[in-house]
Amino acid sequence: MDRRGWDDAFVGLRPSGAGPGDAVSRQPSGDERRKRFPGSDLAKGGRAISGDEQVLCVRRSDLFAAGEWSGLRGDGIQGLLRTMRERSFFMPRAMVEEDPGYQQVIPYVVFGHGGRYLLTRRLRASSERRLHRRYSLGVGGHINPRDADGGDPLLGGMRREWEEEVVYRGRFEARLLGLLKEESSPVGRVHVGVVFLAEGDTDEIAIREPDKLRGELRSLAEMQARYSGMESWSQVIYRHLLAHG
Repeated sequence: MDRRGWDDAFVGLRPSGAGPGDAVSRQPSGDERRKRFPGSDLAKGGRAISGDEQVLCVRRSDLFAAGEWSGLRGDGIQGLLRTMRERSFFMPRAMVEEDPGYQQVIPYVVFGHGGRYLLTRRLRASSERRLHRRYSLGVGGHINPRDADGGDPLLGGMRREWEEEVVYRGRFEARLLGLLKEESSPVGRVHVGVVFLAEGDTDEIAIREPDKLRGELRSLAEMQARYSGMESWSQVIYRHLLAHG
């Protein structure tokens, strides 16, 4: 995988005037990491000492301080990104999984090549039971404390989820599509997505754990028959891709 694609896409998430090392490459000290991301030292070897998964959250009241919004938002989001960066923290997933007062931050990557996009379907072995058998246009998941070790938990979580879910050895260009909020389902009410589009130079992509996911590249026209079976976020993204390409 060509990681420069992630770093280039991540420019839009850095503070104004920040350089490449300011938000991505610089390793924060232990004290600084504890201050910026409370709970980040609970993870050892990828497992939380408490036995409960810790996930990155932002308070709903902080995220929607300027008013609530819905859908995939690409314009005027710098303030929202700043809130995520400056006011996020880790909490036990069990405490926030059904509490819309906390928004769990999810990096969500849509992969495309030659007008086709990766469409996956969650199987029974998937950890998210509420999305079993649903179709998805994105690869993503929760951000854990270990993802903050490289300096920025969002970029770390995005890379980890990508590498855990798919096998792809080509190169790609990634860009930020926007922030996604959709509350028609219980899952959507407690999550906010940071959506990226990764355009690859090859269609050689495979699912790493086929017992949990099935995946195939499909055109938007071919996906139309699967639209009603998509998770709500994927329906929003599908409509965006139809409208904007």
